[in-house]
Amino acid sequence: MKKQFRNTKTGTALIIVMITFVATFGFTTASLMISNSALQNVNYNGAKMKSQYIANSGLEKAIGELKTRSVKAQGNWDLVDSITNLDSSFFNETFQSEGISLGQFNITITILDATDSLERTYLVESQGAVARGKNPEFAKTKVSATVRLHYDKSEGFQFSYFMNHFGWMASNSNWVFNGNMGSAGIFDWFNSPLSVNGTPQFKSFNDETGSLENPVFHTPKNDSSVNNLMEGGTISGFDIQSGGNITGQPYNEYPHQPMPKMPVINEEYFSRAREEAYSQENYIKVGDTFVSDGVYGDKQMPSNQDWQNTLLANGYQGQYEVSSGNLYLEGTDANPIEIKGSVVVEGNLIIKGKVKGQGAISAKGNIYIAGDIEYVNPLTDPSQATTQSSIENWISDNENKDALGLYAKGTIGAGGYDTYINSGSVESWLDHPSNESAEKKNGFDGMPNTNDEGEDGADSNIFNVERYTAEDSLLGRIPAGSLVGDVVPGTGEDFDGDGKNDSRIDQDDFRPRGGDDMEDKNTNYENVNLSLWGNAPISSEETLTETNRATPLNPENISSSEHNLGNLSTNSIRRLDVVLFTNKAFTSYLTGNGALIWNGALISRLEAAIVGGQWVFNFDRRLMGGGGNLGFEIPVVWQEIEISNYNTK
Repeated sequence: MKKQFRNTKTGTALIIVMITFVATFGFTTASLMISNSALQNVNYNGAKMKSQYIANSGLEKAIGELKTRSVKAQGNWDLVDSITNLDSSFFNETFQSEGISLGQFNITITILDATDSLERTYLVESQGAVARGKNPEFAKTKVSATVRLHYDKSEGFQFSYFMNHFGWMASNSNWVFNGNMGSAGIFDWFNSPLSVNGTPQFKSFNDETGSLENPVFHTPKNDSSVNNLMEGGTISGFDIQSGGNITGQPYNEYPHQPMPKMPVINEEYFSRAREEAYSQENYIKVGDTFVSDGVYGDKQMPSNQDWQNTLLANGYQGQYEVSSGNLYLEGTDANPIEIKGSVVVEGNLIIKGKVKGQGAISAKGNIYIAGDIEYVNPLTDPSQATTQSSIENWISDNENKDALGLYAKGTIGAGGYDTYINSGSVESWLDHPSNESAEKKNGFDGMPNTNDEGEDGADSNIFNVERYTAEDSLLGRIPAGSLVGDVVPGTGEDFDGDGKNDSRIDQDDFRPRGGDDMEDKNTNYENVNLSLWGNAPISSEETLTETNRATPLNPENISSSEHNLGNLSTNSIRRLDVVLFTNKAFTSYLTGNGALIWNGALISRLEAAIVGGQWVFNFDRRLMGGGGNLGFEIPVVWQEIEISNYNTK
């Protein structure tokens, strides 16, 4: 039989088709699986990005609330810290679009460091989550950051003379300023032939090495280069005018420079100052007699039992402090004023004479410099200390010498009281157009003649400030004593931080103040009924006792012609060893013989100082780098919020 063979072409083709089909099916299936996986990855990655965006939104919300609370709480850390006690709706927020939930964030705020009264550090964490189907956390991201809120010492104390306003000097006399001159506004020299021997500036001082650190950089006038190490001279936030006759080594002009923030002396400041005064056992003595236990006028003793026993053993009892809080201090060679640390006076202060120790007096009222103020242990001549090394040597030689600071919530006057209260010359300078000081007239920068927002037009009659709102009340941002609608102190045009719309400063502002908030300008205090002033000289025949220190005397026993502020003060001041600071104004009428020697600094909002004859102003270099060599604190200012250690996971 003949064997037959099948046609294999058709079978082979079928096998090939089947293999191709299986391969194609497998490839298609794999592709679909890969595409689906990729799609899932795309969906997840998109959701992950959304979760990070949501987490960052939560972080920004928390940081914004911390910043808002810090401003509105006015240094009350308990109010800032109470952010951790807010309702859960603040910490957990759901994002929706057309009724559909897109995700949510959960905020956690932890206080990391609350040991320093001048700062707080917080850890802010925010988790953002995006839902898919029944999974509320399909994608999630956690972000965190460290937030620091703090005060720091004002750099405005790096000048011999600094006005947080219009600055000026006008004289044909031989005036010499051994230190920098500055103003936040325009500085006008009025073509005066004066001498300014400037100094460099530094932001910090290293106590261990005795060296100044972090130099300040400014660009001199007509210099196109940048980041120049500042050598010294006149520094202004605006123009420097009519300075062609100024000489000095070194002397430069630095117009349109960033200006330091200035502190405010308000109730929050006094609250910190009282706590510091009592905790550090600060005091004022005249000779061997204690005059203040750290806070004069609160009519109580410090809670520290050991310090209280020391005071009682030396005959001091807080209940005998006069209720007005007014204090009179006069030091002599035999019985100088002695001060330790920062001290508070709840009323007005009159001061003159010899001083020893290191400390600062903060007065809620006005301060009256009634005569020379002279250190028992005087400073050496600083005029040649104009470079970093020579300044460091000078600081080392003088760090233990006497130091006095006088800080006033009100005004500071020097010289014969009756003279500067009634002087037409003082009045003309206070009324000068460049010295406009009505808060609502100066605009948001606080400076006259800069044409900024709020200075001209209809806005010049509006007090532009922030006010506490119903939301602030709901969220617990309002400190005790303030209400919804009240001014948030220190905001907008409230330059002195008192929460009031202050009119133009005039001579009445230099009359002694009274009232609960020391804002009443009571002319009855002008005669200085000395039974209302602690430590005052009642008369030549009477001795001040613990009893009559608190009990008003019969006015007939007080010679008004002998014991009023006008007769207790003199125009013949020729020595001032002191650092002065006020949020309002400084004025003087000094016409004595010989040169006025001033060792220290003058920092004010504005001034109307009349000085006759020669004036030599020596900047106290111990103020440089934050004043760590003074034995008392420089007033602090609120710093910008610091955010660090941002992390995502």
